[in-house]
Amino acid sequence: MNIAKRVPNLICIGMEKSGTTFLNAVFKKSQSVLTPTKKELFYYNLHYDQGLDWYLSWYDYNSKPDAAYVCDVTPSYFRRREAISRIKETSPDAKLLVLIRHPVYRAFSHYIHRLRHVGLKLENYPSSFQEVFEGANGKRDVFPPYYETLSLWLEEFKREDILFLSYESELFDPDKVEQKMHDFLGIDDLDFGQFRGTRINNGKMPKFYYGGVYGKKVTINEREFLIPKDTLVFAHVKGTKVWSDIEPVQANMALEASAHWTAKLSSDEVRQIYDNFYARDIALFNSTFDVDVSAWLKSEPVSYRAAHPGDQFLL
Repeated sequence: MNIAKRVPNLICIGMEKSGTTFLNAVFKKSQSVLTPTKKELFYYNLHYDQGLDWYLSWYDYNSKPDAAYVCDVTPSYFRRREAISRIKETSPDAKLLVLIRHPVYRAFSHYIHRLRHVGLKLENYPSSFQEVFEGANGKRDVFPPYYETLSLWLEEFKREDILFLSYESELFDPDKVEQKMHDFLGIDDLDFGQFRGTRINNGKMPKFYYGGVYGKKVTINEREFLIPKDTLVFAHVKGTKVWSDIEPVQANMALEASAHWTAKLSSDEVRQIYDNFYARDIALFNSTFDVDVSAWLKSEPVSYRAAHPGDQFLL
C-alpha cells in the first residue's frame, strides 16, 4: 500500500496529560503507523492557515511506505471546537483516539504543566490550583468537561470511529490495550509492553531557587546545590532556566508568586472537586459513550516532587 502524501487518518485528539506521549512513542516503533517528525503539530487549531502541504511536510512517507495509518497526536485538538469541522473536512473517515483520565488528576497535572510555561516567561502567576480551576476560563478552556466536549465531536464523527483508552485501567496494561487497538485498527505490531517500567513523560513541580546576595546552598534528596549570588534558577521537568545578575525585586516577585502554587491535593480535595465540577458530566459521559469510569470513584491524595536545579549547580 502506497501512502505517499496521504492525510492523517488516525488522530489522537487528546486529552492532555493522559498518556499521549506514551502512545506516540509506541506508534513510532510500529511499522503500521506513520508519525510526524515531531509530536503535536497543532495544525487543525493553530496552524491551519499554513495549508495542507505544510501539514504533510512533517511526515517522512518513505520511512514506512506500507503503513496502514498516518497519525497525528495533538491532544489540544480535544478542547478546540474549530478543530472538529476542519478534521472532518480534511479527513472525513479518520479514526479518533481519546485518552481519558480521572478528570481531577488530569486537570491537576495540566495545571503543573502550565506552571512550567508561565515560569519560563518569568510572569507572575500567584494562583493555586483551585483558583485557576474555578476561574472564569479555567473549567472549560483548560479543564474541559468530557461529555460536553465529546458530544460536539459526536455530531461530526460516528461513535464506532472513536476509541477511548483509560489511563488508569487500560493504557498501561499491554494485553488489554493491544487487543483494543487491534479490534479498532486491525493492526498487530503495537508493543505497549516495550516501555514497561519507563516513565516517558515524568511530571515534577516547577520551582524557583534564588542565590540572593551571597549565594545559597540547597540540599535536595541528599544532594547539595549552590545557587550563585544574584542568580535566579527556575527548575522544571524539561530542564533549567537561569537568570544571572537579576534584580532582587524581580527575583522576590517570582518567589512570592510561586509560593501560591499548589503541589499536592488531599483525597478530600480531590473528591470535592470531582463532586462539584465533574460528577454530573461524567455520569452523562458514561451513559452516552458506554465507557467504564469505575476507577475514578476512588479518591487518593496526589502530590508532585519539586524539580531540582540542573547538575551544573551541584557541589
